[in-house]
Amino acid sequence: MKAAMKAKDSSRLDVLRGLISEVTNAAKSSKPITTDSQMLNIIRKCVKRSESAAEEFQNAKREDLRAREVAQISVLQEYMPSKTLSEEDLTTIIQDAIGKMRTEGKDVNRGSVIKALVAEGGSLDGQLVDKKDVAMLVQGML
Repeated sequence: MKAAMKAKDSSRLDVLRGLISEVTNAAKSSKPITTDSQMLNIIRKCVKRSESAAEEFQNAKREDLRAREVAQISVLQEYMPSKTLSEEDLTTIIQDAIGKMRTEGKDVNRGSVIKALVAEGGSLDGQLVDKKDVAMLVQGML
């Protein structure tokens, strides 16, 4: 943030202030941010919001505002990790978890598989993955 202030980069500064505001609001909620994946979800939410705004501005033929949103998206994407688990890796991990649950005789449904994967000590514990993607893959395998 200091670098953006010194460079007088107002668009980057606005994005960073907005992100800090989101984090502060989340910290005051009933579920404060405690992991990197929660922070990643906040950044993803901001990116999705900017993408939808850019699309609306394009439909309204407001290229100036659309360009501003696209610039915000590029700044936010700098703070997202470039390396997350691939779909193939996720598929392998999910298949292993389902196989393990079946051999142990546990009830295999979408909720129990996801819970086993993302729980503490689970295969995806601490991994930067989108839980929606995991849920869709699990649903497809069951």
